[in-house]
Amino acid sequence: ALQIGGLPFKSIAIEFEDWPMLKGTMPCKTLPCLDILTEKGTTRIGQSNAALRYAGRLAGLYPTSIDEAGVVDMFIEMVEDAFMAFGDTRMKSEDKRTRK
Repeated sequence: ALQIGGLPFKSIAIEFEDWPMLKGTMPCKTLPCLDILTEKGTTRIGQSNAALRYAGRLAGLYPTSIDEAGVVDMFIEMVEDAFMAFGDTRMKSEDKRTRK
């Protein structure tokens, strides 16, 4: 959403070996994490869909109408459900292969 909206941002990859030290500083102790630098300081948003919605609002891509926003939220959650189902299916397939 930030890229589509033409807003500047910096993407930082966390190295695997650095994660244990950084985990406690993250909201919900998970990634991804969006840090927003403002005049008042830094706001940190965890959870990918929360960060997506925030970035969409910031970039002017998220609807201001509560009804339209509800439909957008529905699609965001549908995509999340699809990814979760795919992940479950993939994990079950990997389990079957390792049991043989």
